[in-house]
Amino acid sequence: MTSLIHLTVNTQFLQNIQEIFENEYSFSNKYIVLEPFIFKKRVLTGDLNNVKRINFHVFNLFHRSIIKSDSIVILHGLNYWNSKFLLQRNDLKIFSCLWGGELYSNPLIRSEFSSTFFNKTTLLRKIYEFSNYGIWEINNKYEIMRKALFKSKYISMTKEEFDLFGDLGYLDRNSTFFRFNYFPIENKIKFIDNIKAIEKTNIIIGKSAKPEENHFEIINILKGLNVSLGDIIIPVSYGDKKYKKKIIKYGTDSFGYNFKPIHNFLPLDDYLKLLSECKIAIFGQKRQMGYGNIIYLLLLGTKIFLNKESLIFLNLKKNNVILFSIQDDLNNDSVKEPLSLRESKHNKKIIKSLLDTSKIMTNLKKLINERD
Repeated sequence: MTSLIHLTVNTQFLQNIQEIFENEYSFSNKYIVLEPFIFKKRVLTGDLNNVKRINFHVFNLFHRSIIKSDSIVILHGLNYWNSKFLLQRNDLKIFSCLWGGELYSNPLIRSEFSSTFFNKTTLLRKIYEFSNYGIWEINNKYEIMRKALFKSKYISMTKEEFDLFGDLGYLDRNSTFFRFNYFPIENKIKFIDNIKAIEKTNIIIGKSAKPEENHFEIINILKGLNVSLGDIIIPVSYGDKKYKKKIIKYGTDSFGYNFKPIHNFLPLDDYLKLLSECKIAIFGQKRQMGYGNIIYLLLLGTKIFLNKESLIFLNLKKNNVILFSIQDDLNNDSVKEPLSLRESKHNKKIIKSLLDTSKIMTNLKKLINERD
């Protein structure tokens, strides 16, 4: 039986990771969750018998005794500590599953999709980063992450990202692309199918309070339409606090009681029920983010508008998913009509095939078992 070690931070993805790898793929799994000195309040969910929580600094000092040289490691996210580990461990076979921020929030990795919103490096921020994460020179952190990206031999992202960042020189041309999906849709399709059918009347914008999602632009377009919109829902349970205040004020001023910000992080089943009430979903970001939300909305039969310059739009369009662009299609007529039943079934069929966990894991298992 192949033994895998999963290296991650405290994340809501942990339970999903376990659901995927503990299923039927003949892996023996151990999970190492890296934490700052003050552990996060978030309670880890899932089976915790094979989960070990270790402080960042302790792991950095003793990782060679914690992870032996015959191990196969999967890095969930290529953050600073995972990057540092990858650069130090030439003796391991390592798979890097990217989450997005590694590509778009690093000022040393530039593309047309890069974020222009970075945290200011204040003294207080530097003290916080150092005390919790052992990072003093912020630029050094970004350089380590850039080097780790280039050194990654096996790397998961969208194929469009793999090609783009390879062409830009940020990936080694000898690196191997593999597909991985943190949202095992098979576990939720039955739940989605059993959600009580109700009339879809609402519109949801984005998935967090982040400037990259261009909420103001979308709200301005909706304000100019001459149709009934229902409730306007914007999840703001995480993101930029100052931006969150601005968007809540602007949304309330624009739509009054019909503006419904979602402040709390909802359990997935409750969140899916909320999404099921939306006939329209709008995501304004160019960079790859919100992919899980978009997938669940497609399974729910929602009509989705994306930034036509985004890599997600290009990826799904290439796979014949029925989508609409904010720039060309967000108008009175398109907002009035939801997806037809035929269009909804078409999208659902494609997503089930595209994100078939069995196919994804069979391909990953082949790479894991290959000799280097």
